[in-house]
Amino acid sequence: MGTACFLGRGTPQDLAQAAQWYRQAALAGDLGAMYILASMYEKGEGVDANRRLALYWYAAAADAGDDAAPYKVKELTDAEPPSP
Repeated sequence: MGTACFLGRGTPQDLAQAAQWYRQAALAGDLGAMYILASMYEKGEGVDANRRLALYWYAAAADAGDDAAPYKVKELTDAEPPSP
């Protein structure tokens, strides 16, 4: 459902609703949802931009086995420190 809301397939595009669906799936352990939610926090898509939460979800995705997530963790870690 998150992807449908994110892309506007079969429903009007609603990034805030997509973020809620992805958050539920990420909390349930869905690897893809963790990465997408991290990206949404990084870019401020459907949620307020939050580097700390982006880093948290990228790290969770990396720990769960996502191949691209470790690179995003390094990218965010090497950048300026996250805001509170």
